[in-house]
Amino acid sequence: TDNYFGVKYLYRKFKLKRFKERIAKYQYGLADAGWNSLFIENHDQRRSVGRFGTTASPEYKNYSSKMLALCYFMLRGTPFIYQGQELGMTNIGSKDLNDYQDVELMRMHNMAKKHPFIKMLIGKHMFDVSRDNARTPMQWDSSEYAGFSTAEPWLKVNPDKDKVNAKAEMRDHDSLYTWYKELIRLKRSEKVLQKGRFELLLENDKNLFAYTRENDDTIALVVCNFSEKVIPNTKLDLTGYENVLSNYAKAYDEHFLPYGARLYIKRKHNIGEI
Repeated sequence: TDNYFGVKYLYRKFKLKRFKERIAKYQYGLADAGWNSLFIENHDQRRSVGRFGTTASPEYKNYSSKMLALCYFMLRGTPFIYQGQELGMTNIGSKDLNDYQDVELMRMHNMAKKHPFIKMLIGKHMFDVSRDNARTPMQWDSSEYAGFSTAEPWLKVNPDKDKVNAKAEMRDHDSLYTWYKELIRLKRSEKVLQKGRFELLLENDKNLFAYTRENDDTIALVVCNFSEKVIPNTKLDLTGYENVLSNYAKAYDEHFLPYGARLYIKRKHNIGEI
């Protein structure tokens, strides 16, 4: 959804509509024939912070990371969390080839040096998409080597270890780590989020990704704003829904805040009516 032909070095700007199409293809396609593996990071892809239309800017990083997490986590399938993803670990941000060990990147770099046309195609984003961005040492704390080792590791430690590390985030009730714990709790406790039917909403909306999960008893509604704009809610009827999770302390049904993410639950029958 952010490259051409599935080749990560052929970068193109992310579009939410493409993202929706790819997600829906597998959600519908495997509905009665299989099971989805849900992931947004792995050892061969760059970090999700700042990817898929989100941002790594200090003002919105926490919101956008939580939004993307909720978006994929509540889909039908088994969610995977790659090491450091739950902390919001970022790309290393270096443009120095010496900071990488990725053989794939070395080959692409050599090709770009020899061929101006290839350099024009891949040069600007070459370091940004390297898989070594997701292979830097796990950031356990803010020590010299982030608690990963007492000796200099194979790859350089990300400079943001002072703020992005497990020790700090486990103490912070508003951290991305705490958010992932809550996502896991909800996924395990709500049957509708496990095997409920998927339905994509607002298919052509350029800013909002919304979908429902539904079974005989419950409807879950996920709404994610993939923009830095405040988006008025003019299309979703939230009557009867309870907002059970939001990445903003104050959330209003009338609009969706920048990178806002919400999970709504509607019970089809009240206990007193049964």
